[in-house]
Amino acid sequence: MDQGTSRALLIEPSVQDAGLVAQWLQARESPGDRVFDVRVASSLAEGLERVRSERFDVVLLDLSLPDSQGLDGFRRLHSAAPDEPVVLLSGEAEKELAHAALTEGAQDYLEKRLLDSGVLGRLVRNAIERHRLLAACRRMARQAVERELRVRGVMERLRVGFSRLAAGDLTVRVSGDGQDSSDAEELTGLLSSFDTTVGHLDELQNVNAQLRTMAAHDMRSPLASAMLALSQLSDPKMEPQKRALLEQMMRRNLRKVLSLIDTLLDYFVLTSGEIQLALEEVDLAEVATQCARDLEALASERRQKIETEIVPGDPCVTADRLKLVRVLDNLLGNAIKYSSEDDTLAIRVEPAADEVRVEVVDHGPGIPRDDQGLIFERFRRASHVDRTVRGSGLGLAICRDYVTAHGGRIWVESIRGDGSRFAIAIPRKGRASGS
Repeated sequence: MDQGTSRALLIEPSVQDAGLVAQWLQARESPGDRVFDVRVASSLAEGLERVRSERFDVVLLDLSLPDSQGLDGFRRLHSAAPDEPVVLLSGEAEKELAHAALTEGAQDYLEKRLLDSGVLGRLVRNAIERHRLLAACRRMARQAVERELRVRGVMERLRVGFSRLAAGDLTVRVSGDGQDSSDAEELTGLLSSFDTTVGHLDELQNVNAQLRTMAAHDMRSPLASAMLALSQLSDPKMEPQKRALLEQMMRRNLRKVLSLIDTLLDYFVLTSGEIQLALEEVDLAEVATQCARDLEALASERRQKIETEIVPGDPCVTADRLKLVRVLDNLLGNAIKYSSEDDTLAIRVEPAADEVRVEVVDHGPGIPRDDQGLIFERFRRASHVDRTVRGSGLGLAICRDYVTAHGGRIWVESIRGDGSRFAIAIPRKGRASGS
């Protein structure tokens, strides 16, 4: 159908009046006016059948029909087609009837004797537009009510959430099942933000508890052992062999305390916000070699050897030297800790075009595939690790954060029972700071 044409249903018992009304509707006052494709029904029953099976832009209803008189016909028609505008036609001027019809939803009440080809078309077009605007207003009002109900629901969830949070309940969550309407994303975003914030608080509470446990046990035990060894070393008559063993034990326990302090300091840096990098030119071959030397004594206590391999090429990057030292110390220290005695460990530096890679290889128990994506999270350790081997669960998380702060990558390749290969890749051009 032509875009400038509207479908009209005329319910009119008089063939003569129907022809005249149809002729008037099909006339245009101006070239831009929409014309009407008029269909005629001679009774209310026929008209009801048509509106139930077809779609019309407007219905013109005569109030004097063979099977209906007055507003009864309009009410039945409006009930059958509530979304279609209805214009009433009458041969007489009845103010009370007209007022009642408009109150109940008719778009207009027209006296046939006052109509002509210019007036009827204009009034019917106005009725269609008025109906469209009213429908839009009702839709907007309905949406506003629905939105207000959603806002009230969100605010009530937040009220309950804050009340429970104030009572110390860090398990409270308010975002629900995610069934909220998409047009309320900014409201459901408040709920998600609340849950995220409470989740962080819960995590911090757990972290603080674990840090207290770590400080109470992991620091106290080696310090107590070191103090005991120190008191025994004051005996001038002690045999040299026993003295050497006590000194070794004291150094080992003090090294554990220093390592734990370094880990805690690293953790506080990471949780304080953005990681600041003091960038300089760093020779990763030199750093890897020095880390291997620094840990030789620790490895020798377990009769382990550390082999260093430097692949030819430029091993220099722009990076924070101290943070990369901490990364390699952690990776190599883990290899020593979890590998068997008499094992041979390897640290390998391989320059590439845009980055320098460093690998630490051990022949320890390996890491199950399901754990390989989890061990870089804070306070997570592989499920198969011997729990008698002490660890903070922070080392690999610190490595990950320091490496990614440089714009680099860290990963592990491991087969259960066949050792692990931890690798980092540091881009040659570092960042000014990391997050």
